[in-house]
Amino acid sequence: MKKVFLFFVLLPIFAFSIYTGESTKLTFENNGKIEIFVEDVIGGILPEELLLSKQTFENVATITYIAPIVPIQGYLILEVNGQRKVLKFNVVEYEYPKDVAPAFVKEFSGNVAYSKDGKSWISISKGEKLYENYYIRTLKDSYVVISGKWGKVYINENTLVKIKRNREKGDRFDFKLKVERGNVVADVVKFLMSKSRFQIEGGSVTAGVRGTKFGCKGEKNNWKWFVFDGEVYIFNGKKIIELSKRKMIEVINKTYLNPQDFEEKFDEFIDVFDKAFEDLEKEINNYLEGNL
Repeated sequence: MKKVFLFFVLLPIFAFSIYTGESTKLTFENNGKIEIFVEDVIGGILPEELLLSKQTFENVATITYIAPIVPIQGYLILEVNGQRKVLKFNVVEYEYPKDVAPAFVKEFSGNVAYSKDGKSWISISKGEKLYENYYIRTLKDSYVVISGKWGKVYINENTLVKIKRNREKGDRFDFKLKVERGNVVADVVKFLMSKSRFQIEGGSVTAGVRGTKFGCKGEKNNWKWFVFDGEVYIFNGKKIIELSKRKMIEVINKTYLNPQDFEEKFDEFIDVFDKAFEDLEKEINNYLEGNL
């Protein structure tokens, strides 16, 4: 959902409520030039050039504020024609589903296990139901694909994740996966943010989407986020970045580095999983036929 607010340059302070992940257009009008610079922000702002240097507009200046993807007291502090403007945001959540639901093991290969407490591990099986607070671990040359109403998550080798939230009601869902270390890629169905939510957390950063293919790789406070298709909103507790198709960004601690081009294709990435699964099927068939 988008809101549009019209300001006159003389307005010093404005406050309102906004939903998580919602974008809001802010329009400033003045007879002549309008010079705007972002002094500080909790959330995101477009065009992003405003974060780097003062931008000049003629008569009308339109910028977009993107609310964080978590509830928070946000703000946007601007310098408009030399005057300081403070916009305060009460960022609130939609009413998301509350019913606990399982994620399902769609396929796996190699040494994959799950744990209810992060200490005792149980070998995984196809069709296994995995609930909130379960950990999933893959070792070398292993992978697992989990699925739900939200789509699929491909968990690569040497990866440890935790299902932090998985709620459903009807066709609505609320899912959050924490990546402790390793490499995951999500293929998320398209949905309305006012009804559903999908998030992946890595280190101090949380990424939220509404239908896309993206992933992350890293451990502790060094993470790379990459987008195959669609758009991803990445939030580090203060600043939100909109990462678009075929882009990648590295986040060290809570610092964003400059976005880079990302050339890897989703189908090529998934082929790695498909090939491993085909090799496993051949191995099983050879064993059953007595060829091993």
